[in-house]
Amino acid sequence: MTLKSGRIALTLALALSGAGCGVSGAPADADFAAIRSISPRFVKGVEGRDAAALAALYDEAAVVLPPGSNPIRGRAAIQKYWQGMLNGPLQSVRLEPREVRVAGDLAYETGEGTIGLSAPSGGLSVPAAYVTIMKKQADGSWKLTHDIWNLSAEAAPAQAGTGHQD
Repeated sequence: MTLKSGRIALTLALALSGAGCGVSGAPADADFAAIRSISPRFVKGVEGRDAAALAALYDEAAVVLPPGSNPIRGRAAIQKYWQGMLNGPLQSVRLEPREVRVAGDLAYETGEGTIGLSAPSGGLSVPAAYVTIMKKQADGSWKLTHDIWNLSAEAAPAQAGTGHQD
């Protein structure tokens, strides 16, 4: 990590934690609802095999950091990435948000879930953990600016009906 990126990461961490700064009050109910709606809309996009709907959740300059892959930068490249995943191994996603924090026009969500993948020997259900960072847009909507996840080494055969968020 370069010194500059380290400073940016530290600044973001402090801003989002509210440590030592004047973060005022709780976020507006509408902001919190919009932020909390992103994960279910992501699941719906995967279920609908709709890469355009997935890409619409991201800021134009967003960065996706998939496990074992180079960063994917920009909404158009992100849509292409998700289209490839939907045409390939990605079968389902279940997301369970654990924590959401908001500081002004920035927010983050951490969570866990499972990713259903197709494999030559049958489907796999892979436990995952994720962090997303969101930014409030000029129109008042919230978009993902950063999306990173990791996969557990412990994958289990997929069971019917377990890959979707209800």
